[in-house]
Amino acid sequence: MKILFQVGLDPLLAQGHALHVRHLVDELSALGHEIDVIGRDDGGSLEWNPPGRLARVPLLTLPSVRQPIRELRAARLLRAWITERKYDVVFTRSEPLAFAPLFVPEDMPLAVESNSSLSAHYEEVGGLLGYLIRRVEGALLRRANRIGVVAPTLVSRHAEEHAIHPESFFVVRNGAVVPEPLSPQTVRELREARGASERQFVIVLAGSASERIEFAWLVSALEDVPDAKLWVIGDGELLVAWKATAERSPAGERIDFLGPLSEGDVLRHIQAAQVAAAPYGPERIEQLGGDPLKVLTAMAVGTQLLASGVPADPPFDTIGGGVRVPAAPGAWRDEIQRQVGAWRESGRPLTDWPWPGDGPAKEWIRAHRSWRHAATLWERELERLAR
Repeated sequence: MKILFQVGLDPLLAQGHALHVRHLVDELSALGHEIDVIGRDDGGSLEWNPPGRLARVPLLTLPSVRQPIRELRAARLLRAWITERKYDVVFTRSEPLAFAPLFVPEDMPLAVESNSSLSAHYEEVGGLLGYLIRRVEGALLRRANRIGVVAPTLVSRHAEEHAIHPESFFVVRNGAVVPEPLSPQTVRELREARGASERQFVIVLAGSASERIEFAWLVSALEDVPDAKLWVIGDGELLVAWKATAERSPAGERIDFLGPLSEGDVLRHIQAAQVAAAPYGPERIEQLGGDPLKVLTAMAVGTQLLASGVPADPPFDTIGGGVRVPAAPGAWRDEIQRQVGAWRESGRPLTDWPWPGDGPAKEWIRAHRSWRHAATLWERELERLAR
């Protein structure tokens, strides 16, 4: 198939949504399809060489008009490529105010991926902006010939909010990459480079700084555990506020903001930590209908995971991949103290804690949630549309 993938984000950013796009493109290409990408240029600087063409629509300097003008530019480019290449299908994502896909010709099959409920995510945004976000999401989903959602809860939510028949949807989960294990010497060198000694218990929080994450819970827990350190990887809308919270805390000197890293570096830092944290607020993932990459990534690495606010899938707690923590600050403080205590009693191991080898979480990811699994599901649906 010849596929045009149009996305309302910058695929060269170091964040989960861009990572998702890069892996889907690479895996669909590996399955034998020709795939071109139209995205945005928001300053992403990661190196990525997609098999097909890549165009990024630049950001304008005029804030009041840059969104609609950039969408119109993307729409013009999209229609030009469709005319030139005669694609079998157009594939896009539902993003806030990303209306360019609505300009896809009616006779061209259109598949849409929904990563969350924008109506729920922006329900507190009032006025014209909130109205437009909800209207664009509904218009795009109704225009689609097929809609892939990353979690089953999105089917009923979208069907009710936007008057779409449930049979228009199918579920295609996020994936993850299982990395090669690092040697103890490599772990030691990475920790030393980041100022973490072998006698420190390292917690890693990797991903976008957003309202879904209760960062203050980790800061509070750290204040009661003097030999623990926190690595924060990534950027996001709340990163400045998180840094201010850390500066006000007595534990602030043990909180390191490492900035956005490449996927390979993220995986290495998670391997070099004792636990990975995903402190989602109460029912935040259920409300938005998401599929948390923080959880999947930690499972794929094999590092002990502490998470709250996450639905039953992925089943990290029932297969031995980590602990489901109640979504409350006191519960996080108690669980981190318990983890640090168990680590001390086991002799403060640098690696292979709390289990040796690959571990059950890695095996579950390989069997159920690789990016190849996601791409294969999309391939099936896109081929149906192309026919």
